[in-house]
Amino acid sequence: MTAGSGNSGGRLRVALIDDQLLFREALGAVLEDSGSIAVVHSNRHGGQDIRSLLDTPASVLLVALDAQANDAMATVREARLFAPAVPVCALVGPDRLERAREAIAAGCKGAVSTSASLGLLVSALENLARGQDFVDPGLAGKLLAKSLARAGAGRSARNGSRHGNGSAARLHGAGPGLPES
Repeated sequence: MTAGSGNSGGRLRVALIDDQLLFREALGAVLEDSGSIAVVHSNRHGGQDIRSLLDTPASVLLVALDAQANDAMATVREARLFAPAVPVCALVGPDRLERAREAIAAGCKGAVSTSASLGLLVSALENLARGQDFVDPGLAGKLLAKSLARAGAGRSARNGSRHGNGSAARLHGAGPGLPES
C-alpha cells in the first residue's frame, strides 16, 4: 500500500477504520457521495489484521480514535509499521485533545475533529494524499491554547520560585500559611 497507488478513477482512495458499524457505514457513504473519494476498505479496530490493507491500495487511512472495544492507537501504530508510506488521519472527538496529541505523536499526519464539516474532512484527506500534513484549524486552535496555558502555568511556577514570593508553592497547595497537601 503506497501513497502513489491511491487514485481510483480520479477519486482519492481511503481506508476507513472505526469500531461503530453504523458510524463507519454512514461516514463511508457520505465520503463516497462527495464524488472525490472512494472508500476502498472499511473495518473495525482489531477486526482484521492491519496488514490486510496492503491488499487494498489506499491513499490515506482514516482512523476514528473513539474506539469502544479496541485500542485505536494500536491500529495507528500497526499502520505506521506495515504501511509507512500511507498517511494516517485521526478522527477525534472535539473534546478529546489528549487523544489528538497522542495520535500526532504516534505518527498521524492529520487530525480532524468529528465536529468538522465534510468539506474540511475531504480537504484534509486530499492534503494528506499530496504529502501535506493537516490539522483541523478548530482542533489546532484548541491544542495550541492548551499548550500555551500549560506553558504559562509552568512559567508562573518557575518565576514564583525564582523570585521567592512563594507563588510556586501555593500552586501546589503549600506555602506560607497553607498546609501541605
